[in-house]
Amino acid sequence: MGNTENKKAYVYIKIHKVGRIRILAVCDVELLGKKFKDGGLQLEVSVRFYGGEKVPLDDKLFRLIEEAEIVNMVGERVISEAIKRGIVCKEGVIRIANIPHVQIIKDLGWY
Repeated sequence: MGNTENKKAYVYIKIHKVGRIRILAVCDVELLGKKFKDGGLQLEVSVRFYGGEKVPLDDKLFRLIEEAEIVNMVGERVISEAIKRGIVCKEGVIRIANIPHVQIIKDLGWY
């Protein structure tokens, strides 16, 4: 079991609250603090927005993703797993400097 634990993938998450809306920021660990440019597009994986808690890429994380009203995800591992779980469709993913990024905004009605 120790080998499985060592191979577990991790991500950084941070939950932001705006009124009753929860915004969950998730990124693969190696992307935290980096900036990517691609033509006129720029993606900054800032410590301020994404750098909260380091957690395993597991069911608990995906429960948080399902509970949040807005989700920002960056990185191959987290987005690939979200696609496998049916949370994100491939067509909704954009790439900036070949780094995948996706946003999920749930129907907030007339919040």
